[in-house]
Amino acid sequence: METTPTLQKIVIALSGRPEDQRMIDWLGNLHLQSSVEVHLVRILQLQTLYRQDFRQKASESWGIFVKQAQQQILDLETQLQKLNLNTETHLVEGDHVGEALINYAEMHGCDLIMTGDSDSGLLTRLFMGSTSRYVLRHATCSVLIVRDEEERIKAKQQIAAGSTVTTGCEVSI
Repeated sequence: METTPTLQKIVIALSGRPEDQRMIDWLGNLHLQSSVEVHLVRILQLQTLYRQDFRQKASESWGIFVKQAQQQILDLETQLQKLNLNTETHLVEGDHVGEALINYAEMHGCDLIMTGDSDSGLLTRLFMGSTSRYVLRHATCSVLIVRDEEERIKAKQQIAAGSTVTTGCEVSI
C-alpha cells in the first residue's frame, strides 16, 4: 500500500534573488495544512580566506547586507503568514551555503528543502559549484528545486544558439 508523504517541516533556502519569490508562489499553490512549519532560511556566506570573515563582519557593507537580508526574509514571511502557515525565519552564517542548508535541515528535522536555481553560468558552476546541485546530492531529506518556465524557454534558445544553461525542475524524494 502506497501512502502520500506528509510534510511537517519545510526549509525554503533564500538567496536574495528573484527565485525566492517564485518559491513562495510555488509553495502557495501546494495548499498546505496550517500545521506545516515553513523555515525561511538565508545563509550569509562568510569569506574565510585569510580570515577575511573578521573584516567582512566588521565592515559597514556587511551590516547593510545583513539588514537587507533580514528585511527580505520578513517580507516573504508576511506572504506565507497570509496563507496561514507557521513560519520561522533564520539568518545563518556559514562558509559553504549548501552545507549550511543541509546542516540546518537535519538539525531541525525538516522533511523538504526547497531551493531555487539561478543560472550562474558555466564558469561559476565549474569553479564554485551550484548550491542547488550540492543540496540535491547531499541532503538526507527530499529536495525540490524550483525553476522558472520563462528561464527554461530562454535556456532552450541559448542552447540552440550554442550557449550552455541548465533549467527545468528537479525533485528528489
